[in-house]
Amino acid sequence: MLLFLLSLIEGEENRQLFTNLYLQYRPLLFQMSYKYLYHKNEVADCVQETFLALIQRFDSFIKLSEQQQKRYLLTVCKRCAIRLNGKHRQLPPDYYDRFVRTDDPTANQSLESADLEAALEKLDEVNLQILLMKYLEGCSLKEISEALGLSEKAVKQRLYRTRKALQIELESEGGADDVQ
Repeated sequence: MLLFLLSLIEGEENRQLFTNLYLQYRPLLFQMSYKYLYHKNEVADCVQETFLALIQRFDSFIKLSEQQQKRYLLTVCKRCAIRLNGKHRQLPPDYYDRFVRTDDPTANQSLESADLEAALEKLDEVNLQILLMKYLEGCSLKEISEALGLSEKAVKQRLYRTRKALQIELESEGGADDVQ
């Protein structure tokens, strides 16, 4: 992605400056995007659009203070993520069924997705993000901790507690026997 973006910038000095900005702010922009988006490809698209917006206003951007630059990039990234989130949030009806597992393979696994969706809606935002990143995106604990700014131990503990809370919630509604 960086090579593509650099090809849009004129002048070696500006390319070097952009590279430094890219390396400095890219992790922060990924973290910001993960707050609104759960799919890795959407997060990457959002970050790329943010840097494209930077290139379009590069001459005025480099005149800003470091604090103003950071604020500008975060604002553009947040708006992009919110826009992408609205476009891609239509989920298939069986989307949440990936969370459910029973030990008996012959057991009826047709958990009402509405029950699971209702249980997931009761979770706080961070725990929901951790759960979705882990099981739907396949992110490692390290990737989740970096994206959310938490320690790996905190992510692991939140993941455990969230699974237990979901299990209790679903069992009380007559749902699944176990949540992965």
